[in-house]
Amino acid sequence: SDQRQVTSDAKSYLFPAWSQDGRSIASIGTTINGTGIYVMPDEAETTEVDEVHFSDSDSAFYLYWSPSGQQITFLANNHPDTLSLNVIELDGQSANRIVAVGSPMYWNWTADGRRMLVHSGSSTNDSRLVMIDDFGRPVGPQISSPGPFQAPGISPSGRFWAYSQFQSGGTTWLVIDDRQAN
Repeated sequence: SDQRQVTSDAKSYLFPAWSQDGRSIASIGTTINGTGIYVMPDEAETTEVDEVHFSDSDSAFYLYWSPSGQQITFLANNHPDTLSLNVIELDGQSANRIVAVGSPMYWNWTADGRRMLVHSGSSTNDSRLVMIDDFGRPVGPQISSPGPFQAPGISPSGRFWAYSQFQSGGTTWLVIDDRQAN
């Protein structure tokens, strides 16, 4: 009963995501000319829609804020036969950067917003699970034999990772990995 219309322009807005402080919303906006990422304050019919990314060639289709609220990550179809995980710094100074490629692609930010646990691939041959920094550089070794098509989990402390892992005989186990014991 307490609905508010936030946008009224000609874009089709999809995949809204709240900022960590709850003051802003990021959304993918599409037009006949391309796809963009837009950030707006949580106010009725705002005129302050900030375009933080636009492309006439790639198609952004899912986005999520970093825990710090200083970055937005999004998936795009801009590589042949695969997806890219992109990071946008919201400082207005930096360009969008690709930090990982693969398909399917899942990620989970650490609580401090400095790293992401990324799972990509859907089979034993091409799947990978690796912690990367926000520039795509690996932080530690890759986990062997992660399961297919799964979103990894990180405990709030960052100490424990949860993921699926292939086992012989075709089963997949849920694994809780204590990263301080490694």
